[in-house]
Amino acid sequence: MKKTLNEIVVNHIRKNIPREKNIVPFLMELLDLAKESTYRRVRNEIPFTFEEISKIALHLNISLDEIIGQSSGKRVFFNLHELNQSIPILQIKDVITEAIEILSKVHRATNSKVILAGNHFPTLFLVSFPNISKFRYYKWIHQTEDVPLNFYYSDFSIPQEILNLQKKLKYNFQRVNKLEIIIDKNTISSTMLDVSYFYNRNLISESELRIIQAELYECIDLLEEMTQKGVNQIGSEVQIYLSSLNIESNSSYFEYDGQTYTQLWSYFSDPISISNSQASFVQKRWLDSLKKYSTLITQSSEIQRAKFLNLQRELISNMDKDIIL
Repeated sequence: MKKTLNEIVVNHIRKNIPREKNIVPFLMELLDLAKESTYRRVRNEIPFTFEEISKIALHLNISLDEIIGQSSGKRVFFNLHELNQSIPILQIKDVITEAIEILSKVHRATNSKVILAGNHFPTLFLVSFPNISKFRYYKWIHQTEDVPLNFYYSDFSIPQEILNLQKKLKYNFQRVNKLEIIIDKNTISSTMLDVSYFYNRNLISESELRIIQAELYECIDLLEEMTQKGVNQIGSEVQIYLSSLNIESNSSYFEYDGQTYTQLWSYFSDPISISNSQASFVQKRWLDSLKKYSTLITQSSEIQRAKFLNLQRELISNMDKDIIL
């Protein structure tokens, strides 16, 4: 039977490290992985990324041709999770686990920074709001899965396994030492338009709409509090920028003790992840360029901040009346 890529990688590692050395601690140190994530790769439960294979090949002086049959020319490898769960919502389990691991590294680092940019609230920010998060999942399932035309919001529930992971994600996200968020004027309206669509189709009830509406108010209240204080709920530094330009897609940038990691959100369920430092630098340069067309509304620019926040609350208050699609 043909060997999988993981088996080929593991066999090459075993051949090239001292016999007395354990492969798991070796990979944990080299790839900066948690023990469970390492075991899952060794057991062939999740694939090594091409970036990880490249690090292994360089460290052990193994030709990439021997492992993946490709030339060892200069490339940047991207990581995209294989989504093959029988239960669609469980497809994002590995995505959340990856985010937890990255944020844990950021939190432990001496020098670190996270930058989030998007035309709707970043997924990491929304873990504090369970009903908005549930709607985002619901919309994704509605769009991508073969569900009935009248698949109601009330018929959808998030598995406890995912809810438990979201709690860990929230814990690690709140403990980021320095966070920058770049948003545009569509941050709230994009979510409201989506909710309105399903409400107008009678797939979301009046009471469910009010619950989501209440959380959107809470979301704006939290945003206002952070812009006033410059910190989040547990005291970590937060800077929020309001872009004058529309931000076309969401992205995340992580920096910790000289290491970088970037996520490009092509769609809701799974980001394209990059750990190559040069590629991450290009993305950070674009994020920094957004600031040239943005206003820092954290502890400054009170007039623009007030106009923005007041407009968001006005839109939320009229979300069942004025947003008709």
